[in-house]
Amino acid sequence: MKYISLLPNEYKTRKKSTRKLGISTVAMGIAAGVAIFIFVIVSVLTIMPESELKALKAESELLRSDINALLPIKELSDDVNKLDKLVEKAVNGQPDWLEVFDFIVTDIPGNIRITGLSANYSEGTALLNIQGTAADHDEVASWMENLNSSGICSDIKLNYSRSETASDYNGIRFELDVSITREEPFKLFREVPDEQE
Repeated sequence: MKYISLLPNEYKTRKKSTRKLGISTVAMGIAAGVAIFIFVIVSVLTIMPESELKALKAESELLRSDINALLPIKELSDDVNKLDKLVEKAVNGQPDWLEVFDFIVTDIPGNIRITGLSANYSEGTALLNIQGTAADHDEVASWMENLNSSGICSDIKLNYSRSETASDYNGIRFELDVSITREEPFKLFREVPDEQE
């Protein structure tokens, strides 16, 4: 069976062109919708990293300003470290004089009086010169034995020990040279870090 259209050709052509126009309009609408959807997704995805980037830049600037504020402190710290090394080099090998003097003073028997105390350190040898008075020679000898057995003093030499009866003091005057064997380096005070809780 054959169909014969009695419609004019112009109508058929217009109908075809209208149909093509409608299909192309729908296709363009779909394409535009897809393009808008992709644009929105890409915009959202780029806005999030941009905001994170801005936050990171702001934090970076804040940290940079904090670091710049701390540069003078670092320079001071470097200067202190240099001076610390210089001082340690200058006093390298010396005994802790405060500890030695403390030991000498606290271990003195009651009848011995120190009238002069000097310290010298040269060429790796620490030497104390102690002058004083005592009731008798036995007191000085006993104190010399105590110093020798202490572990801090060695090579104790008695320069002199003589009676002093001509003056108001009835006793003896003496002078000792004491070598220091415990040669711990002089320790500078160090900053102690705060304990973390």
